[in-house]
Amino acid sequence: MKLHVNGTELFFDVAGSELDVAADFRQKPTMIILHGGPGFDHTYLRPWLDPMRGFVRLIYIDQRGCGRSQRHSHEYYQLGIMADDIVLFCKALDIERPIVLGQSFGGFVALSIAHRHPDFPAGIILFDTSPAWTGGYDLDTLEQLVGGERGKELREIAYRAATQVHSGADFDSHMARLFAGIDKILADKTQQ
Repeated sequence: MKLHVNGTELFFDVAGSELDVAADFRQKPTMIILHGGPGFDHTYLRPWLDPMRGFVRLIYIDQRGCGRSQRHSHEYYQLGIMADDIVLFCKALDIERPIVLGQSFGGFVALSIAHRHPDFPAGIILFDTSPAWTGGYDLDTLEQLVGGERGKELREIAYRAATQVHSGADFDSHMARLFAGIDKILADKTQQ
């Protein structure tokens, strides 16, 4: 399914019902699932998380520019905007106080939600993520994978992100440019 919010169209999928039939139709908590990336989609998380659908309603969201969600130019791939996407998505569907689970890059978005909208989530679950960006790119492989001038540019962005102290805006800007480059690579590879 798709929902238009915050100037983008987000793809989402739901596992589990909102009401617990075994418990007099009480409302189950809702868990918003934010995948890693950049450039991934939610599907790799389904085998591990779907079994929880008996206890919570799971809503998997392909974040802006990922999976089946709408693509944008790189300046729209910022953690703050992506966090706002999730909050507005939930408001549009009348989802109050969800639990937000963020894996890897999704954890960055979940932390941004907690920072920007502290009263929004009932809880935050982070796994395989970090409270701060520490790089982690194999710069040689990144440059070779992309190739040419774009590869050199992405290598420089990744190097600066991993070795310098940045403000949140700097981090968002660097990640947006890196995200746009990786997203293009993945799109090109799917067309081959």
